[in-house]
Amino acid sequence: MRSDKTIYSIQIADVQTVAEQELDRKLTQDELKLVADAVQSDDYFGWYDGIIRIFQKLQLT
Repeated sequence: MRSDKTIYSIQIADVQTVAEQELDRKLTQDELKLVADAVQSDDYFGWYDGIIRIFQKLQLT
């Protein structure tokens, strides 16, 4: 598999779906910017830990 292939991505529609389910509303543009910045900073979105959990679940460790 190519090393530059995207395995997973999150779209604004995904964030809005979660907002509607959890907050009962869509996010504003300003709120979307805050969420996007937080996801990209990895402060709240631990992709590294998520990959480790997948390794463990698949018993690759």
